Amino acid sequence: MRTTRYLAATAIVLLAGSAFAGTPRPPQVVTTQRAVVAPEAFKPSDPVMQSPQAAKALSATLVSAKFENTPALDAFAELAKKTGYTIEVYDNGGGNTTKYGRVTATINNQPFWLAMREICARANVGLYYYGDSEADKIQLMPSNYGQQHAMKAAVSIQGPYMTVISNLDRVNNVNMAAPEKTDRSVNLQVYTFAEPKARPTQYAYQPTVDEAVDENGNSMVPDASDPQQQRNMQSSRGVSFYGNVRLRYPTTNPGKRIARVRGHIDAKVQLGSEPWEIADPLKATDQSKTFGDKKVTFKKLTKNGDGRYTAEFAFYRGENEDQQAFQQNAFQTEPVIKLSDAGDGRYQSWSSGGHSDGKQVTRQFTFNRRDSSGRRVAVSADAPEPNKLVLEVPTDVKDVAIPFELVDLPLP
Repeated sequence: MRTTRYLAATAIVLLAGSAFAGTPRPPQVVTTQRAVVAPEAFKPSDPVMQSPQAAKALSATLVSAKFENTPALDAFAELAKKTGYTIEVYDNGGGNTTKYGRVTATINNQPFWLAMREICARANVGLYYYGDSEADKIQLMPSNYGQQHAMKAAVSIQGPYMTVISNLDRVNNVNMAAPEKTDRSVNLQVYTFAEPKARPTQYAYQPTVDEAVDENGNSMVPDASDPQQQRNMQSSRGVSFYGNVRLRYPTTNPGKRIARVRGHIDAKVQLGSEPWEIADPLKATDQSKTFGDKKVTFKKLTKNGDGRYTAEFAFYRGENEDQQAFQQNAFQTEPVIKLSDAGDGRYQSWSSGGHSDGKQVTRQFTFNRRDSSGRRVAVSADAPEPNKLVLEVPTDVKDVAIPFELVDLPLP
């Protein structure tokens, strides 16, 4: 279905080899697990790739860079400059980075996420994977948060997507109605990171496993009738999202390694949007705009007693749109919404409620002010009030199957 390139050695060795040529220095030992890498996640013949806009968004951003004993944050800044992506520490200004290391590596025309993994693994940096309201930001895990090992785990990099295994455990269950029988399964938890240009607006709770086999050739593909195999969609909270899947444990001659797990994650990716700017939103009320056949109404922006602000929007069902699908999409799609003021204040937002009558969905979004470093701050009496609210309304959303392939995993 796609072109896949296995890395016989780790990505660290592949990318950094030329950095050591003719330059004596103490060896840097970085333990990483196997990576499967493909610059393209989808074949050119895939229907989703037929538009130039989709082909650009769903292909990896290739980067080149050379680092010589470079502090980690400087290396990330260089990557941000080359790609235009925002890369910064989660809770910037409050996150501890004292344990970040330095990077020596040469990266030649490699997918963005492979370059990120290279820097993270060498500098002992993890990626923040819990999601955030600043949708297009790539966030680094502060060193006092733990999880610095995550980028050294087995990984699948397919085009603009990186899937990392975070946890793997075996579960043994005995139903006392049949105590002679033990049901065994293997639970896999993964986190997938998207380049901001290919960030999903929705994605499946569980990956679909197309192939799973241990080193002895036993199939571990989950039973399709397993009630835990959920296909419902969840809303996006940023460039990262999680997935869980339960594999069958081999009943005879189980191996010690999972040779390969290959599958995909159903998702919806926004490839086009139209911004709607509302000036002086604290005074504006009941403004409507139509995008294609979809009407959206800005109801109001209110200032709460705790210094927060809450915006309310109404989204209307299209004339020929299925009611259930409309409500599901309206509640599960997290729009990009930004609030700003004359003092260049930054605001974090989150969905804070909503309701529907079948014809329209009304949703509330709450904002908290942050300082220039990204930390949440109390709003002082003399702080400028918000003077602009921008809602990014999706105009082109495609269904995609984000592929992943993980190899050579321990079998617990």
